[in-house]
Amino acid sequence: MFGRFFNKRSIIYLIGIGLVVVFAGLYYYDPDYCPEAENGKVALTVNGLSWDSDSSGFAFIQGLSKEEGSKKAGRIGSKVFVDGQPERFVVTEAGAEFKIKFETDQPTFRLIAEGERFPPTISQPYQVPKSGCRIDIGKLNAPRGEGPEHTWPLPIVAEKMAYGSWQEMMADNNAVVRILTRGSGEEGTPGLANNSLVKPVDSQILVYPFDMDKKITFLQMDDVRIGAFIAVISFSPDQPVDREIVLNIVDTVTEADWNPPRPWKFDPVTVFVRNGFATDIRVAPSADQ
Repeated sequence: MFGRFFNKRSIIYLIGIGLVVVFAGLYYYDPDYCPEAENGKVALTVNGLSWDSDSSGFAFIQGLSKEEGSKKAGRIGSKVFVDGQPERFVVTEAGAEFKIKFETDQPTFRLIAEGERFPPTISQPYQVPKSGCRIDIGKLNAPRGEGPEHTWPLPIVAEKMAYGSWQEMMADNNAVVRILTRGSGEEGTPGLANNSLVKPVDSQILVYPFDMDKKITFLQMDDVRIGAFIAVISFSPDQPVDREIVLNIVDTVTEADWNPPRPWKFDPVTVFVRNGFATDIRVAPSADQ
């Protein structure tokens, strides 16, 4: 019956068209395919978690489970948007997860998180991938400003600098960087590079080592340091709102029998800061030990 309508050549032709359609479908639905938007821009989908760095540390000190810790650290109700594109935003819900879609023609992008009890926080730059438009950034970390459960590093530092509140400190032409100096990651070594020092190149930067127990946060200006720091960067009136700063990290501990042995070497760290905003960085030892 079908022979009346199809000969061998037409059947081969139809099969070829079908294969083209199938492969075209796979191409356009390939998770690594990143379609171009108008004007040469790239369409991105970014997944992440809006996260409270200090509550996460507090949960660890309390010995909470991963699930309980996530409930404390997840910033539900925070607003996350693309720097320079405030109209591209999401508000985090259960689990503090977010997914944000936008277009860009730039090689990098940054995200901003805002919410109650937190300073406005801007991320470090993320690279726009050469292929693939779906990016999982993990945690968008922000320092805690206030809350009844505990005293927090940011207000402790503001008090040390003779400000009436952390909001007053942030509004007085200052930016803040919350810093963790990581350990080598090898088994048996501490998670943080305890007794490390953060030495800024710029004299406009003050660094405050801190630690917390189950009740309070306290500064470690002269005692043993755990490897957690708040850096406050002051801006002069004639400086642009965005700056790059360089931090040098020095390990002061000697452990010759460890692999790699201490002191660990750290590469100089360039941090992008913005006047009135906080940012959060975690610095691991150099791969070249």
